[in-house]
Amino acid sequence: VLLKEGTRSIDRELAPASETYPEGVPISSTTVRMTELVLPPHTNHMNNTFGGQIMAWMHKAAMVAAQRHVGQQKQLVYLKTCAVAAVDFPKPSKAADHLLFAATVERIFSPHNMLVSVHVQKRVILEGSRIETINNGLFHIQAWTADKEPISLQLVTPDSGNEDAKEAFDKLAWRWQLMQARAVLFGFQGGPLPLIKTLAAEAYNTTIEGLLRLLPDENGGTVLWQDLSLGVSGFDVSMAQDLWGQDQMGLKLRMSCPNVDPKVAFDVLQDAATRPKWDPICKAFQKLERLSDCSDLVSMTIESPLEILAQHGEGSPLIGLAQLFGAGCQHLAHEHLTAIPSEMGATLPSESSPASSTSALGAALGAVQDLLFRRTASSAQSKLCSVAVEFPLFRCWRSGEGSEHLIAFRAVQHPKFESSEGAQNVRLPTGWVVQPMKGGGCQITYILLVVQSVFNNTGMGRQNIEDICGFYFKSLRRLHQLMDPSVKVDE
Repeated sequence: VLLKEGTRSIDRELAPASETYPEGVPISSTTVRMTELVLPPHTNHMNNTFGGQIMAWMHKAAMVAAQRHVGQQKQLVYLKTCAVAAVDFPKPSKAADHLLFAATVERIFSPHNMLVSVHVQKRVILEGSRIETINNGLFHIQAWTADKEPISLQLVTPDSGNEDAKEAFDKLAWRWQLMQARAVLFGFQGGPLPLIKTLAAEAYNTTIEGLLRLLPDENGGTVLWQDLSLGVSGFDVSMAQDLWGQDQMGLKLRMSCPNVDPKVAFDVLQDAATRPKWDPICKAFQKLERLSDCSDLVSMTIESPLEILAQHGEGSPLIGLAQLFGAGCQHLAHEHLTAIPSEMGATLPSESSPASSTSALGAALGAVQDLLFRRTASSAQSKLCSVAVEFPLFRCWRSGEGSEHLIAFRAVQHPKFESSEGAQNVRLPTGWVVQPMKGGGCQITYILLVVQSVFNNTGMGRQNIEDICGFYFKSLRRLHQLMDPSVKVDE
């Protein structure tokens, strides 16, 4: 992965310099130097050295420096290059030039991550051995044992009295955060995104692209959706498994709204104040900060209708419902769950009962949704309704006259929400697509991803998915009624 960063602009956003530095070997003692002679086979038709050849030599120098640093471990160590960052080519080199490489282990990020810088100069023999810089690069290298276990590495520290080295040491902490954030952005594997405002534009592009990749082929998507044909008037449901080789399953719910203008639907979906009016599990939805003209940071509070322990593990389909209905509810007390059947007139599957108890699941879902909409006040039900988890989301949108409107979400890490587990369960991408229909009106598509192994390991079958989609259908009907009062919703 080649991660290129606007070095000068990014470095201006650095946090204050460190007051103390770790105990370790001086950074200068890790430097490895080598020389390569540029021969005609190393050059192109313009007599300039191939960029790939220079990068290969840079990588060689970086690996030697890393290997020497971990050599004090006195065991067999495997090195893995994870990323190459900030490589630039300010000037070319030519045949007969001597290239001087200096590779240095600049910083260790616990336990086994090394950032190795490589500085490249050329000695122009035909011009009196003139020396000038031609390349710089930064390599992220990891150290592993033969058993694929991470190795705790000896730390490095800036040389005493070298202020330039201390400044560079501090900058690498920020660059490390950028590398991690971009790995999440470009990986399309879900998980929370580290909140770095410098990357707002890139986060917008990749989040929108992630949603587009889940749309049908006419939008450039590559996902194969399977129509579930549930036979619900006005709704279509599709499912996709093994998304991009990841442990993710997608659900796509589409609703037809013949009397609703696409722009009106887009505005309602984007309005934070209206979300709790039609979404029974959304207790609050508010904007925290505007990041750009087309993106912001929002906070969503989910009121979980199901409460279970992580120790339920693979024994119950309730784990899957928790993933869908309320992030972060796996850690809540199991005794709350035992009160649900007696108070709601439904028998939920237990750890020892078969995971395919679909009739109980369907009845429980209906009762839970009625409970959350009506907020009845019996003691057990009030106890159930009190479970809420708040977590931050990066939200972005794209709107155009006469075309489709997109709203996409992904989880972010935020200092105010460090204790919340909710963001860990929000997968990339999730979002809304509003498309105009021929003859007027619009189609609203909601796409979400869930953990596929939850369904596979618990035996959740088609009937379970139908019950879950039925839960969402009722919410979408309320959304439709909010936009079109003539729509009737069964209570």
